[in-house]
Amino acid sequence: MNVRWVTSGASSSDERVPHTQHSIARRLAVMFALVVLLVFALVGSGLFLVLRVQLEQHLRDSLDNRAEVARLIVSHVSTPEKWKIAKEKLADITPHDGSTLFAVTSNDGRYNYGDSPSGRITRKVMGGYVHFRPQDRAYDMLMTTLTIPPNGDRLPLQLFVAIDCSPNVHTMRAFGLALAALMALATVAVLLLSYSVVRLGLAPLVRLTRDAQNVSPNNRSQRLNTRSLPLEPKILRRPSTVRSNGSITPMAGSNRSMPMSRTNCARRSPF
Repeated sequence: MNVRWVTSGASSSDERVPHTQHSIARRLAVMFALVVLLVFALVGSGLFLVLRVQLEQHLRDSLDNRAEVARLIVSHVSTPEKWKIAKEKLADITPHDGSTLFAVTSNDGRYNYGDSPSGRITRKVMGGYVHFRPQDRAYDMLMTTLTIPPNGDRLPLQLFVAIDCSPNVHTMRAFGLALAALMALATVAVLLLSYSVVRLGLAPLVRLTRDAQNVSPNNRSQRLNTRSLPLEPKILRRPSTVRSNGSITPMAGSNRSMPMSRTNCARRSPF
């Protein structure tokens, strides 16, 4: 009478199937996407900062050029008759959209022009520049102040020149939105491409795993095909684990570390 004894604990553990299976390809793809997102965020922040500095510098240069023109017009005035001509020139260089404002104040009321800037100062910049928010505007204006020395009977003058900052604000906002959209699209593209590439890279290991699952304990002549494996899984190429013909040999101490399976119990079944 042939009797084969199988332990119930081993069979239940072998037949146990995990509820959730994690994919290595998905994990690697998500990791690659997160790394790319971090790199894009750092690069995008640097570009955003550089663009902001360059636009601010360009705005200051434009303000300095207009202030220099206004200074040349005002500094040559020495009489009230010449001041009338200077006011006409200041009106000619003032844009109709109000993007640039000119104002001149003096202790002598005959040499005043425009309304002196009024509003809330939001930020002071090095070089004597001031960001202020006029009451009738939604964006700040960059302003500089020049002192015109006296000339003849004319007293010293204070020249105020302000330029609108709204073009810079609109440019930075459009750049930020475009950069965020490009970062999102690039991250999704890297996620999909890396998932496909990782699946291709893990294809040999997937085939080896599938072949190992199909190995039958009753067929000792069945071998694993290790020729198509890459160089990384070196443990499968060691003589102590896989022979040259593909048969598996147990490593030292494997009987003590591995739990009793159905196959081992079936081969060692007592009578």
